Amino acid sequence: MDRPAMPTRVRAAAAAIASLVAFSAVDVRAGDWTFTPSVAVGETYTDNAGLATGSEVRESDLITSVAPGFRLLGQGGRATVSLNYTLSRNFYRKDTDRNSTDNDLLGTGQVELWDRRLFVDAQSSISRQKGTTGDATSSSAAGQDINRTSVRVINVSPFFRHHFGTWVETESRVRVSQVNTDGTEAQDTMSTRETFVASSGRRFTTLQWSLSLDSNKTRNEGDTPSDRERREDANFTYIVSPAFSLLAGVGHEFIEDSTLTDPPRGITWNLGFASRPSSRTSFRMTYGTRNQSNTLDMQASHRLSERTTVLATYSDTLQTSQRLVSNVLGFLAPDPANPGGLIDTRTNAPFVPSDSDFGLQDPTFRQQVFQLRATGSRRRNDFSGGLVWEKRNTEATGVIESIVGGDVALTRRMSRRSSGSISFGYRATDFGTADSRKDDEITAALSYRYDIFKDVEGSLTYNLTRRNSNVADEDFVENVISIRLNKRF
Repeated sequence: MDRPAMPTRVRAAAAAIASLVAFSAVDVRAGDWTFTPSVAVGETYTDNAGLATGSEVRESDLITSVAPGFRLLGQGGRATVSLNYTLSRNFYRKDTDRNSTDNDLLGTGQVELWDRRLFVDAQSSISRQKGTTGDATSSSAAGQDINRTSVRVINVSPFFRHHFGTWVETESRVRVSQVNTDGTEAQDTMSTRETFVASSGRRFTTLQWSLSLDSNKTRNEGDTPSDRERREDANFTYIVSPAFSLLAGVGHEFIEDSTLTDPPRGITWNLGFASRPSSRTSFRMTYGTRNQSNTLDMQASHRLSERTTVLATYSDTLQTSQRLVSNVLGFLAPDPANPGGLIDTRTNAPFVPSDSDFGLQDPTFRQQVFQLRATGSRRRNDFSGGLVWEKRNTEATGVIESIVGGDVALTRRMSRRSSGSISFGYRATDFGTADSRKDDEITAALSYRYDIFKDVEGSLTYNLTRRNSNVADEDFVENVISIRLNKRF
């Protein structure tokens, strides 16, 4: 008798897990494995289960969730693997048609195949991301299937490093990335990126340089032709003093993209400076021409104390939704303070696969982003806060969207077994549409966690989402209360 076909989402999750474990299994086998299975059960009440907006009737519901999962940490002499996976089954009490099964996966690994020369990196994620920018989304972890699309990403990247004495250092890399989505907002893509970088070695103490070749081809599953991108760049750093350097670069770009009416082709350049006035402060800024427009890039950081850091960045790039989801995994790394945990190396905060305020889309867009964020801890308190401004210009549709907002969060360890947290967020969105739609959205959350036993944790959470719009029937409100028990084995 034929076996029933494995569900697509489960099959995708199994493939992603296997891709991370298999490539390093030989080396990790001689090291240490830590496998921690878990199961969580929860009950969630929402007063707006269907995410009704405006004058639509809001319906409440109870959602029962059962979520088995595991955390895998492998460390060997030449390989590391860190993987977190959860399979959630959600049961709606009133409207059983909304019952859902969700996968959440986040993992990274590296294996050293040849002593300090040949390596293989891999990252993978399964997450639910916003489908359409203007549609409502739930603050409930159990109610994430409305206007959410399951996105699966697998990145595999072998690379080779070679040193020509103390004169030149080189890295050759091939990166294969596959992005699959369940929704219709963005098609599946497979991209192959080849890079070669040669940079100055230790011999160069005053004038440092780098030469790079970058070629990328993205194959689209739909009718859209493949996209190609090729860049050649030469960058130079002149060290004026230990605290100040001058920056300059020149290059060439060639882009083929059917969603752009005038794909960028031609000479690129940039000028700028880098400053490090103290061990606690750094600043870098360049201005030039790229993607046939004037661009500014900036990164700044300041360490207020041993555990408190302020970061500011500004970037101006051409992007696609699929590339953003894939590239963000490049900042995924194991948490040195929490074995098995994963952090974002840009902020040292727990990694989130995607927290974009915008929805998925197929056409390429110009993305301008400014972020200012502070993170830190003091005694029993962990805190974070930030401001963000983002603008997306989609040439194919003529739509220019922008968002400005901020958020703050505080977590306090009340005792050895309990902690509480509070957070607030605000977003003002200009959709750039013909109806001049603008939304103001406020989010708030309160949570309390208690370690009932050594491996049993309980939590109680309240979430509020309130959106006011200048377009009729687009206002939205949802209140969510969740109680959850998690058992680690």
